[in-house]
Amino acid sequence: MIETELIIAVLFRLINAAILFGLGYYIFRRYLSAGLHEKYNDYKKQLRSLKTETRTLEKDREHLIEATKRDALLCTQLKKRIAVWKRVVHTDQEEREARYAEYLDAMRARSAEQEKHLTIAVARKEVAPLVLAQLQAALAKKFADQKAQHTYLKKMAANLTIDNGRTDGSTS
Repeated sequence: MIETELIIAVLFRLINAAILFGLGYYIFRRYLSAGLHEKYNDYKKQLRSLKTETRTLEKDREHLIEATKRDALLCTQLKKRIAVWKRVVHTDQEEREARYAEYLDAMRARSAEQEKHLTIAVARKEVAPLVLAQLQAALAKKFADQKAQHTYLKKMAANLTIDNGRTDGSTS
């Protein structure tokens, strides 16, 4: 009997275990499986989303690296252009300063020339009447005598007849 009871006890324990296992499996499938499956699908979606975002960020990073290289190249070209522009502006400034210096020199020379002409004109204006008066006085003194006047006029007439008698047509 003990054997039979033992067999029946083992059999009932197996049946109980199978029922508990079946009930556990049913509860797991009915209530827990759907939640776990949903969480697993959410995890997959999140993982796909993260992979997509990672690819997008990698592409953005590559674009930024290319843009940075392009900007660095443009910056270098701009620096070269600025250097050229600086040289051109510097050269132009030097040329302008040289032309201005030439202009100032020309203006100084012109001013000196004008001052010279003005000095001569003032001297003529002031000295000419004195020279003329002295010359008139000297000529009046020289030709005060009628004999000197006649001698001078004879010399002049002789010079005129000599000049008119030339055959080559030139005048002196």
